[in-house]
Amino acid sequence: MFAVGAWNKEEKTIYLSRDRYGIKPLYYWFSGKTLVFASEVKAILAHPDFSLKLNFSALNEYFSFQNMFSYNTLFEGVIMLPPANTVKVSSTSTFVKHYSWWDYDYSNPDETMSFEEAKIETERLFKNAVAKQMISDVPVGSYLSGGMDSGSITALASRHVDRLSTFTCGFDMSEVTGVEANYDERRDAELMANYFKTEHYEQVLNAGDIKWSLPKLVYHLEDLRVGMSYPNYYISRLASKFVKVCLQGTGGDELFGGYPWRYYRIFKSVSQREYFDLYYQFWQRLVSDHQKKDLFNPNVYSKINTEEPREIFERVFTFNKKLNYESPEQHINNSLYFESKTFLPGLLLVGDKLSMANGLEERFPFMDNDLVNFAQKNSCSPQIGKPGANEETR
Repeated sequence: MFAVGAWNKEEKTIYLSRDRYGIKPLYYWFSGKTLVFASEVKAILAHPDFSLKLNFSALNEYFSFQNMFSYNTLFEGVIMLPPANTVKVSSTSTFVKHYSWWDYDYSNPDETMSFEEAKIETERLFKNAVAKQMISDVPVGSYLSGGMDSGSITALASRHVDRLSTFTCGFDMSEVTGVEANYDERRDAELMANYFKTEHYEQVLNAGDIKWSLPKLVYHLEDLRVGMSYPNYYISRLASKFVKVCLQGTGGDELFGGYPWRYYRIFKSVSQREYFDLYYQFWQRLVSDHQKKDLFNPNVYSKINTEEPREIFERVFTFNKKLNYESPEQHINNSLYFESKTFLPGLLLVGDKLSMANGLEERFPFMDNDLVNFAQKNSCSPQIGKPGANEETR
């Protein structure tokens, strides 16, 4: 994970570059003669030549997706450098061009590998990924939500230290009934902590905690992403009291198909157009296009293009010319690609900003390069799903 600005003295050119997955943020503003870049928008706002204005296109995009699928921000003129991109700007530059040097590729699965072989190799790579992330000069802990992603990381990380520190954020459920009672994951986390013999810490969120934290969230996030994130602020604040580095399970769902309730929506598509139609309906997460006239006042509504979010949505896919739309397996792989390019960077951005707000470094073992490369080759392959001769059919 990195965000880099490097000055080439001989070329008199500055290079900006960002890691493969978008873990570390990098923003820039280019006026045609002045380039300002930073890891936070606040630094750009402080420049005397910058004029603060709302980006209405980004506002429209956020209210469609609860996220940004383009690299605009809510601040007019401030651009987030896309993951796996580099830009170079010299004294003669009149514009900034993005150079993409890597992209996810789920389109070429390895159909020679059996399910059992894929399982063994996944385990080997995952063990190596966790072991590499445990290397540190300061104490390392792990979040533990009670789910498979953080639980798997904790299982392996606990082998590297005598008593791993783990952290869970739960909710006061004393007045909650029905399905909402399942939102508190403390019980599952406690069972895992007991099994792996970790030093376990919990924080319980109560009514009123969101109100108290909201100004701090807005200040640190700056550019809103992926929904309600105040638990991230509280759990990173808790972890920072005991460790300086914390392992996080983000990426497991995106790489290994952890959102099945999303994929089935596009199984019946028979063309790229039908796939886009069905999936776009689902990803209008906050306000559908036809409702925006009721949401925005006339002045704002006159400044937005209600067709633009659909265009932004489709460009995520059409950027990659290798994608096909002919089978259910291809549909799932396209969905994995889409979520890796959009939803995942939003999660990583929220995690990094709110952890760093508390002086804590988050690390993401699932985003290990070797593991990601392997997952793409063995994502949704018809062959991987078939048991071999000596494998049990379930």
